[in-house]
Amino acid sequence: MMQPHLVSHVTSTEGFLVWTNPPVSMGRVMSVGTAEQMQVAMKGVVDQGTGTAARIYGYDIYGKTGTAQTSNAVEDSWFIGWIEINGESYVVAMVLEQRPTGTSAEEVRSVFQSLIRAYVQ
Repeated sequence: MMQPHLVSHVTSTEGFLVWTNPPVSMGRVMSVGTAEQMQVAMKGVVDQGTGTAARIYGYDIYGKTGTAQTSNAVEDSWFIGWIEINGESYVVAMVLEQRPTGTSAEEVRSVFQSLIRAYVQ
């Protein structure tokens, strides 16, 4: 896990680098084996679980879904997913709040898919 910071660098008005805040590792969050198990599980969510609406043919997409019922009529749904393209990982986390109960879960995954599809095409 990397130490969070708000400023990565400062440049002068002329565009010269004045100061940089280098990344600092705070240590390992989980073992490599656990990370691999999580990746397999999150791939399964998109391939055959609750996240199938996030699939894009020809790409490996990994994700996790969630829904919180905030009242009898509305809920919040979230989806966090990532895709690997040419060895680079791109992560998107999104929340749709106060949506009619029973509609938001599919909607949030479809929004994720639309966003990723626009990026890869």
